Amino acid sequence: MPALSRWKHYRWTHGKHTPAIFVEVPFAYSKRKMAGYKVAVVVVVWGLGYDGTCWAYTRGYGGEPWKSLWSKDVGPMTDARCFYVYENQRWNPLTGYSARGLPTDRPPWSDVTGTAALSKDSVKIPSSKWQWVSDWRVDYHTPGGVDKEGWQYALDFPASYHAEKGLTDYVRRRRWYRKCSLRTSGPWMQLAATKLLDVSFQVDHSGDEAEPVATWAVAANGDVLFRKGVTYSCPQGTEWEHVPCDSPIVSISVGGKGRVWAVGKDGSSFLRNGVTSSTPMGKLWFRQEAPSNSPLMQISAGGRAVWAVDRWNNVFVRKDVAELMPEGTCWQLLNEGALLRNVSAGPRDQHAGRDLYGHRLHAETASSGSSSPWHLASWNGGRVATRLHSSPPTPVMIMNGFVTAANPLESGLLI
Repeated sequence: MPALSRWKHYRWTHGKHTPAIFVEVPFAYSKRKMAGYKVAVVVVVWGLGYDGTCWAYTRGYGGEPWKSLWSKDVGPMTDARCFYVYENQRWNPLTGYSARGLPTDRPPWSDVTGTAALSKDSVKIPSSKWQWVSDWRVDYHTPGGVDKEGWQYALDFPASYHAEKGLTDYVRRRRWYRKCSLRTSGPWMQLAATKLLDVSFQVDHSGDEAEPVATWAVAANGDVLFRKGVTYSCPQGTEWEHVPCDSPIVSISVGGKGRVWAVGKDGSSFLRNGVTSSTPMGKLWFRQEAPSNSPLMQISAGGRAVWAVDRWNNVFVRKDVAELMPEGTCWQLLNEGALLRNVSAGPRDQHAGRDLYGHRLHAETASSGSSSPWHLASWNGGRVATRLHSSPPTPVMIMNGFVTAANPLESGLLI
């Protein structure tokens, strides 16, 4: 999350004219000083902390550091975050595993990709509001499994890692972590104790305040959840209901006409069949194979078109999605050359993404599979932000300091 001195502020202007949201508005532009460390707009807004805790915006204002001066509907907020560094070694026939590798190897200490050197001493706490609550420790819960000393093994860098050393395993890595925590206050209420990986609101809500907002989520264990009772007058909803799926899920998105798309832990995609106003949770999942050698990681559905990002940050679009064939036919790799961390779609199938350097990119799309080139979204003297318009108002989701809206381009909010 951004430091408290760099909170993101959002203003939604209501009235007869088209509402507008201003992204990354400085304090001078904000009518309400919002606290905590999420963001705030006057619609249905949820936020996810680094620890997976879900929060709903109360439509209040104030909190730290103004809690004693100017606050309304403010409550305590907490979060926790882990920082990771990777220790990398290569096998030497004379000395065994050591930090001295080949000239082309990754640094002895690096980030998860191995492309950037990252030592324990170089990791800094996000801001003075956060506090370290642990020293550096070996992570024995690293995905893929580890041996008794925390190492993972592979044939070479980069590769698929496993816990037990084999005869042809010439490299190994070990993940270290350090945890920090935050205690603050702001106009947010916590939604139960369920930890979440992902949340999505429907992309084409009518704006009727009495109409439920279709809200789906992925729990930390990969279960799919449906939130009942989410409306503009009850933004937190009433309860979670489990939606069975044969595979653990890592990403979910609610597209046009309530069509729910998801990505499984194995990289394949799923479409929920039978979603209607009378059966909002649908009936069954249709599974689609992942692109060849490209397991998917994240998905976003627009009014009709569907985009996805694989584990190597390539962007795909689902071909031939139509009213009579909502599942489409196959995944097509987009060849604009943009590698993205994530992508987000709007109701008219515009889409935005965040590249590997954190820049926000925006592209217009006339139809599924037909995309204009990505370009850097800029506004207000070069700030990396976008100002767009929305009518009617739109539910918004904030994850780890970045915004994912039901129609992020229409509302002017980009992940």
